Amino acid sequence: METIYFLGFTHFCTRNRKGNFMVGRKTEKSRLKRSIRKITDKMKEIRHWAIKDQADKINEMLRGHYNYYGMGGNRKSLLRVYYIVEEYWRKMLCSRSWKGLHNLG
Repeated sequence: METIYFLGFTHFCTRNRKGNFMVGRKTEKSRLKRSIRKITDKMKEIRHWAIKDQADKINEMLRGHYNYYGMGGNRKSLLRVYYIVEEYWRKMLCSRSWKGLHNLG
């Protein structure tokens, strides 16, 4: 299978549901790791912000990622980023003090 790495995507030969040739695309591994690291580093910076402000910033970063990497055939990589960020944010919120969790609204 021939693969080409271009503009942060891995392009590869595949077949669609009807069996016809098509070019498949997914996020390149190094770019995926870099995006996840960049978002989690930013989450460490903003961990003491109000929860609504954190959610707004995280959603802004995810929207930017989806706008660039969101294309047909790349759903698996997009979901991977989403689930890792969701899990990391939950971990960050659970590590906060109980005193701050009473004011979630």
